Amino acid sequence: MKWDGHTHTPYCYHGSGIAQEEYLERAIKLGFERYTLSEHAPLPLNWLDDPSLYKRLAMPYSELSLYIEHAKRYKQNYIGKIDVTVGLELDYLPGKLDFTEKIIYDFGQELEDIIYSVHYIPGSNGMRLIDYQPDYFRENILKYYGTMERVVDEYFNYIEEAIRWISQFSIGNELDILI
Repeated sequence: MKWDGHTHTPYCYHGSGIAQEEYLERAIKLGFERYTLSEHAPLPLNWLDDPSLYKRLAMPYSELSLYIEHAKRYKQNYIGKIDVTVGLELDYLPGKLDFTEKIIYDFGQELEDIIYSVHYIPGSNGMRLIDYQPDYFRENILKYYGTMERVVDEYFNYIEEAIRWISQFSIGNELDILI
């Protein structure tokens, strides 16, 4: 199956701003059969110490239900053209797993796909983005661990923890979880 499993929407504050229809029409033209709308889930308050970065990474919790309705509307509008699935990209948030649990329990029944990601590992002065900008990485992660090998080891430790944690969930619907 030709499937785009991770795409953004207008609820992404670091995306392109291109209309959702343009993405879907392009996917159809390229022969995709399935297209998952999988926006970044909200983050807990004060997860990051940079408020401007925080705002660019994820929608506010208050917009999550609006996003779900947006995705469901496109799913309905494209029936017979392409299988649009309602998804969400959740982050592994050690120390704030209750926040992620709340999202799963509040919205899991409406989701068809979850992308479960590791974007954060411990670094200088708390949790730091692993995939932001080179200078940020060097200063907040590489300097903290000392070598790239240690960074990679820690990242894969977090991947393994994330897999163990998300594997415990069964929310009653057929749900694809991609890690």
